[in-house]
Amino acid sequence: METLEMLKDTVVLSHLKHGQLKAISFAFKEEWVDRGDIIFSEGSKGDSFYIIKSGVVDVVSGEKLLARLKKGDCFGEMALLTQQERAATVRAVTDTELLSLSKHDFDCLLKDNPQLETFLTHILKERLYRSYTKKHISQKKPSVVLTIESKTSLKKAIPDKLSRILGKRVVIIQSEPFQMEGVEVIQKDITVLSKRDVASLIVPLTSRFDYVIVRSYESKSDGLKEATELADALFYTGLNWETVARHARIKAGISIGIGLGGDLAWGLGGLGFFSVWEEKGLHCDMIAATGSAALVGALVAMGLPVEEVRKILSSLTKGVFFSQDRLSHWLNDVFGKVDISSLSIPLYIPVTDINSGTKVILDHGSLSEAILTTLLIPGLFSPLIKEERALADGRLVDRVGEETLFEKGASLSIVIEPTGVPKFGPISKREAILRARWILLNRKRVAEFQKRFLIEFCPETSWDCFSKLEKIEKIATSATLSILPEISDVLS
Repeated sequence: METLEMLKDTVVLSHLKHGQLKAISFAFKEEWVDRGDIIFSEGSKGDSFYIIKSGVVDVVSGEKLLARLKKGDCFGEMALLTQQERAATVRAVTDTELLSLSKHDFDCLLKDNPQLETFLTHILKERLYRSYTKKHISQKKPSVVLTIESKTSLKKAIPDKLSRILGKRVVIIQSEPFQMEGVEVIQKDITVLSKRDVASLIVPLTSRFDYVIVRSYESKSDGLKEATELADALFYTGLNWETVARHARIKAGISIGIGLGGDLAWGLGGLGFFSVWEEKGLHCDMIAATGSAALVGALVAMGLPVEEVRKILSSLTKGVFFSQDRLSHWLNDVFGKVDISSLSIPLYIPVTDINSGTKVILDHGSLSEAILTTLLIPGLFSPLIKEERALADGRLVDRVGEETLFEKGASLSIVIEPTGVPKFGPISKREAILRARWILLNRKRVAEFQKRFLIEFCPETSWDCFSKLEKIEKIATSATLSILPEISDVLS
């Protein structure tokens, strides 16, 4: 009973059901280690998993102390899945009592309990991820991507720039032979392997590579089933490698989110940022946009080149923006029945629930309606009534979409926002509302994030001056180029 209670409190095993724990408890043996004795050495063959029943041990590599473990902690768990060499030396600091489980006994146990094998494989993989994260300042998490394709598609070349798209360390496993610069290749057909062999192949690779890509063809084999269980992302025939890369970066904690904000003509200046981004061939994993900047964000998220976006925006006028009906018609003409969830780049449009003052993130449904909603400035336009909520002006709850980016998993935000004081002139009711709103927005405290870049540009013109779009874009381009070296250092 004492062993069973100890297993319940062990992180690696704590999620097992009582019956599974009871079954595995009989396979553990008690061992006594004297103070100063080495339990196993770095480079030795791994053949057992240990839980500390009492005492203290040090985990060291060379002369460096990696960790000090005490009662209830465990170590050596990767030996249950693979026969890889030990990554560190473990030495008893005090007289220590251990519970040990040999790989041989573990294998015998799993023959009668395949569900336990799958569950433990998941736990050990996540534990390896945590260990990997602690070792790397960048906090990158390895990602396993499985693609299920036809046998014919496996023979096709994949992008030469795959290592740049995904990260610095990429390994691809597939049955067909091929070579690629900057990418390690393992020729292996997982459909002919057992579940244990697939786990033994994939899991250790996550400690060496940022991305493990397994390409296979459709099959009902145990090997493919295990690969599916291990995968962080699964794509079927017809996959887009940019989409695979984006998903992998988000899983790995190195994704880039672009935040856009701005009113009227000013908000369209974000196109200057994307002109630089496109020229430099940099990637974008998600976009969050409010106000008129949502127009730029939506067109870029559709996959349109900057030049085409520029042509579409050139048809905008002040008359369109200050008429809710004309604006709605213009948006429908441009975006038709496009759904936000179908865009090439994930797009999030924060809007405000006027009744509660809370944020609502639009990420599916009509794209034109979502953009219209974030443009509905209270006092000038009527809010959109949807599902008993009155939705309008997204800038009131998330001025540039940055908070939304981090909520959706972005690791780094790059925010583009126009600043400056509106040009003075004859005060109309419309102008008074816009100026009062500008003051409100600029008094609001901007959230501070550790991983962010802020690109501010001053349009030096009235915010409703749509005839000056080219000038506004050039100013935004200049502001982007000034900070690009700093951004590039982080991305490289």
